[in-house]
Amino acid sequence: MAHSKHLLTTSLLAMIIASGTAAYGQDATAQSGGDGESRFQLDVITVTARRVEETLQDTPISVTAISALELEDRGITQIDGVGDFAPNVNFSSAGTSSGSSSAAVVFIRGVGQNDFIPTTEPGVGIYVDGVYYGRTVGSVLDLLELEQIEVLRGPQGTLFGRNTIGGAINLTTRAPADQFGGRIMATVGSDNQLYLQGAADIPLSDTLGMSVAFMNKTRDGYVTRLDGVDQGDEDVTGGRFSVAWEPSDVFRARFTLDGVQEREESAPEVLLNAQESALFPTFFNNNLFGNGSSDPACAGAGGSDTSNPACYNDQFVLGPYASAEDGPSRSNVDAWGTSLNMEMDVSDNFVLRSITAYRKLDAELARSADGSPFDLFSTEDVYSQNQFSQEIQLNGAAFDDRLNIVSGLYYFNESASNFASVNLVPPTAPLRIGGDVNNENFAVFGEATFDITDRLTILGGLRYSSEDKTYDATSLRGFGGAPTTNILTGDADGVQSRSDDRTTWRLSASYDWTDEVTTYVTASTGFKSGGFTLRLTNPNTVIPQFGPEFVELLEVGLKAEFPSAGLRINAAVFASDYTDIQLDGVVPGAFGTVTFNGGDAEINGVEVEFEWVATGNLKLFGSLGLLDAKYTRLNAGSLVTTNDELIRAPDVTASLGASYYIDLGDMGGLTPRLDITYRGDTQYEPVNAPFAAQEAFAVANFNLGWEPNDDWRLNLGVQNVTDEVYLISADSNPTIGYDLGIFARPRTWSLSVERRF
Repeated sequence: MAHSKHLLTTSLLAMIIASGTAAYGQDATAQSGGDGESRFQLDVITVTARRVEETLQDTPISVTAISALELEDRGITQIDGVGDFAPNVNFSSAGTSSGSSSAAVVFIRGVGQNDFIPTTEPGVGIYVDGVYYGRTVGSVLDLLELEQIEVLRGPQGTLFGRNTIGGAINLTTRAPADQFGGRIMATVGSDNQLYLQGAADIPLSDTLGMSVAFMNKTRDGYVTRLDGVDQGDEDVTGGRFSVAWEPSDVFRARFTLDGVQEREESAPEVLLNAQESALFPTFFNNNLFGNGSSDPACAGAGGSDTSNPACYNDQFVLGPYASAEDGPSRSNVDAWGTSLNMEMDVSDNFVLRSITAYRKLDAELARSADGSPFDLFSTEDVYSQNQFSQEIQLNGAAFDDRLNIVSGLYYFNESASNFASVNLVPPTAPLRIGGDVNNENFAVFGEATFDITDRLTILGGLRYSSEDKTYDATSLRGFGGAPTTNILTGDADGVQSRSDDRTTWRLSASYDWTDEVTTYVTASTGFKSGGFTLRLTNPNTVIPQFGPEFVELLEVGLKAEFPSAGLRINAAVFASDYTDIQLDGVVPGAFGTVTFNGGDAEINGVEVEFEWVATGNLKLFGSLGLLDAKYTRLNAGSLVTTNDELIRAPDVTASLGASYYIDLGDMGGLTPRLDITYRGDTQYEPVNAPFAAQEAFAVANFNLGWEPNDDWRLNLGVQNVTDEVYLISADSNPTIGYDLGIFARPRTWSLSVERRF
């Protein structure tokens, strides 16, 4: 932390100056439209970042909150869109190693997890109505009946706990209304897009109400293979059913059932570079195992001949939207879950809350992963997971509301399996890897906030977490072709186990300099448990493991809001010590990606967000994130070097947008909106690879909304207006001999029509 004192001091002074400048500007800005009525206003934002409802400005942590209406205005239909506007957030809908377009890869402030296998854990927790989603597959959620998204940056080790070392994405869905009503919306667009969704609130009595919602989304893929398959398509059907019951003034309950089905081709991977001198291309081009190239001219330097279609080389690099693959392609996901949220007022000041949830996930994923029509490497994964969680909270206030307490117990149990069939050069029968995973987590937590004076507030929180894991590598067929099951791993039954426990904490102090300006200082910690190597390619007497990773954070922040000026500015400067980082890489001579503890890093940064209602008809908004991330120590045997940059941690993330309302009189109102996003240079491989990286780029999105009356809403959107070509994910394997990447979809348009009733 000593290295960051100068950055903290300088940034704190800058924030104090900013608050003074904003206060001065408060008296100089009018807040009405030309007709004297304000179309836009600075709304009070309520968040649940500390597991209780409070305003955004009263929350002493870095939070980006955005409503469902704001998401619609931006043309965002999936939660990965939050990466477009939240500073220092990198959210991709697909990682190349999974082959799925619904495998979330989320990094916040340089902390996250790239792999999807169940023996690793996500570094950013995704929560829906307080329920933690344990797996990244199936976590690229469509925003069906969403009320708000909150992006919490930095470790949330006390109240959220499990695997929120980088932060948390907290989604709140809309509860059933007490009056009948609903909406139906249809969207058409480029690539034969058709998106249908609808919802209805149905009161059943004075104390009981329900809501139902559905969606169906289809769109053609945008990467065309030579065999005619279009990858990157969308074919999703989902629904949500919710019942709210309030039989008395002291008891409330809500039951929710949701499900989604995806039947798609695999993620739109393309070949970026053929490493023809790597081991597997050498096997193929020299036909060393009898299943390689049929042309002897490919042997030796002949593999570099890009005019010979029998050789594996860069002739199969066909650009960002074409692929020479002809192997398996499949991304089928079935996921459903149910939750019961109950609250009871046990006194005038305390509330007892229970969150009970169960979720089930099944997926079949298949990908060809060499970028060519040859069978150098392809995988087919069968993935299954179910989880049960129970959380009990006791929240309340005492001492005339000067003391506020959030406390609770948490239990999580997960069973998962992941079996992969791998076809590759050299030939196998084929290679089969995978096994069964069980995770059990228990935690007790508490956080207390105390108002020392009307202006000074302190906060303290603790969480003790204990996690037990087992992995049974039940499927392996090695290079000799003979199957091996129940591999001995130290236990007679072939099960490897590990336990991790940790006490994480948070301390904070905030001071209200005026009614409009608050500053805070927060120190917090987080940890993510260790795991096992799933991709075993030969029998092992002991399955390789990796240990937990840890983050310590110091953050200084500013929350400033001036309602009469229509201005809100939130800023933070932070310094993080990130130790025993879990990284993914390929050991030289092997081909399977493994997870290892690479070493330590320092991650320092600055974040600023603003919203300004300049006039009643004009609103401006934007964000800026700066990161300085570097390795400071490497563990023995680490695959990375101190010259490697951390993945998905660009030094600059920024966004800028504007909305302007045009009054059309009896024809309603027209609102054009422009959003621009900028991302600095980004690495996608821990062992940095020149082709698995993206240079800085900017993307513009345009939306034009028309509301002729209160019942109808139309929106014309153009995404990626300038048709920018940029990578959202990339993967490099120096043994199999490929660099693969997923580019963002090129420029598209859409037209949405919504009818409310």
